[in-house]
Amino acid sequence: MLGYEDNYNKKQHSPKKNNTLHKSSNKRRDESPSYHAYGTGAAVEFTCEVTKKQSLNTIAMHMATSNTGAKGYDWENKTVIQIPRIELPVVAAVLIRKTKKASFVQNSMMGEKGFTMEHDGEIVRLIMTDSEKDDREIELTPEDVFQISSLFLRQIRSNMNWMSASDIIQLIEQTIVPLKESNYERYNTEDEMPADSFNS
Repeated sequence: MLGYEDNYNKKQHSPKKNNTLHKSSNKRRDESPSYHAYGTGAAVEFTCEVTKKQSLNTIAMHMATSNTGAKGYDWENKTVIQIPRIELPVVAAVLIRKTKKASFVQNSMMGEKGFTMEHDGEIVRLIMTDSEKDDREIELTPEDVFQISSLFLRQIRSNMNWMSASDIIQLIEQTIVPLKESNYERYNTEDEMPADSFNS
């Protein structure tokens, strides 16, 4: 039976899964913090990115389905969703278990994409939708959630460098938590798109 550290290293640094059809052409992304989570039917990468025009720090989710009858994941046909700055603290509230669920829909010339993140027992379930592709779903373990939460807090703090991480969590509790459950439909502009958004 794998210990915690062995299991973490296997998930985070698995050479077979991490390298299969997952070649990034964006050098900036390669140099920024990111985290992969793997499931039986899909895998997701959370990357720290900067928006193209306004230079805002944000998070992008790159989600791929597992290859049918083969090892690894089909990263060439991944779905990419960039989370706008205004949505970062709402998703962070779910990750740090201050709220139960957050759902978002993004509409653009590339079609409609969205995602739902919700607590389901000990795990957090992430479902990503794309009008051009089948839905993707993955269960995030507590270890996954810890790593992903740190990325969200990092990016929020980068946009609000006058605040500490504990200040941000407290502000989330005072402003986001009262919403209980958030459902937003946003029409994103190019100002909030990272350089490589929706290219897949």
